[in-house]
Amino acid sequence: MPISLGKVRRSQAVTTFGPGAILDIRAGAKGGGPVSVVAAGLDDWDALAGAKGVKNTQTVFEPRLQRLLGVRGFRLAPVEPEEVPEDQQPSKGKLGGYRFPDWLQCPQCFELKRSRLWSHDPGDAAKYCAPCSEESGQRVFVVPVRFVVACRRGHLEEFPWHIWVQHANDCLNNRPDGKLKLISTSGAGLASLFVECPVCHQRRSLEEIFKPDALGGLRCRGKRPWLPSDDASCGEKLHVCQRGASNLYFPNICSSLDIPPWSDSIQQSLGSDWDRLVTFDAQKRREYIELLQLEAEVGMTVDDLLQIIALRMGELENYDPSRLRYDEYHALLNGNAGSGGKQSEFDARPGSSA
Repeated sequence: MPISLGKVRRSQAVTTFGPGAILDIRAGAKGGGPVSVVAAGLDDWDALAGAKGVKNTQTVFEPRLQRLLGVRGFRLAPVEPEEVPEDQQPSKGKLGGYRFPDWLQCPQCFELKRSRLWSHDPGDAAKYCAPCSEESGQRVFVVPVRFVVACRRGHLEEFPWHIWVQHANDCLNNRPDGKLKLISTSGAGLASLFVECPVCHQRRSLEEIFKPDALGGLRCRGKRPWLPSDDASCGEKLHVCQRGASNLYFPNICSSLDIPPWSDSIQQSLGSDWDRLVTFDAQKRREYIELLQLEAEVGMTVDDLLQIIALRMGELENYDPSRLRYDEYHALLNGNAGSGGKQSEFDARPGSSA
């Protein structure tokens, strides 16, 4: 069952904390345990915002930018309603996230293991060490590990703790659910941090963890913990990164202004139907419009609507992406020119110079 952890602004959901970014959150009713999650992708946005697909009310259309990026539309990040209807799931309107990294460490006994092997309270995402909590008389929350691995193609996965420690050949602890220890000895820096197997007693320092060949021949498996599937065709070299480092996640931002004629009431009324209309021949396009009565939605005849669609298709056919900013400048410079329409969100008027 999903657990509510905190809040982020909608603007952060497409920048700092966009899909694939790692968020550090304080959660839990008993003092607040640390939880690290990776922000979910657009598949979760659809599932948590309402109806799936192009009919989703969170869908935004901008034909010029769609053509530039080769997509069929854009999504607004879900926003939680102030009042949730009784027949609606509590998770609707919330941003999704998945626990990452899955390896957690106890700050008292230094045990290092997967999240499912730690204790937790129902409805609380924070995990704790039961033996240490019992001994100290209060919750000893475990903390996410500091290191993850990534490749230059943007894939992300867990640090290979069992491979790093180099178990003895006959060690039965060398398995996915095997428990390790991350011990800090006297001294400063990574040289004082050791990963140790409590079974075969092999230990290795983290001093060389950031060296270019630290992971040897280990290759990327295309892991994308924020998406339903992985990219099995990767095979790039893996690099160790700090979980909270600023260089781990950079959003690739591409934007445009919603300008006439693409912002007018005609284009907005066509919505997701635009992508279908541009793939039809003239006759099928007419039949599609008449079948759905699109001409009534925009308040004109079928012939007039067909003419406007043909003109806009011609403009997009030879559209030069380098014109994106120039067209916006031109629209702002010349104002609406009667193309905005009553329902247009675009309104530019000439002003007098001082």
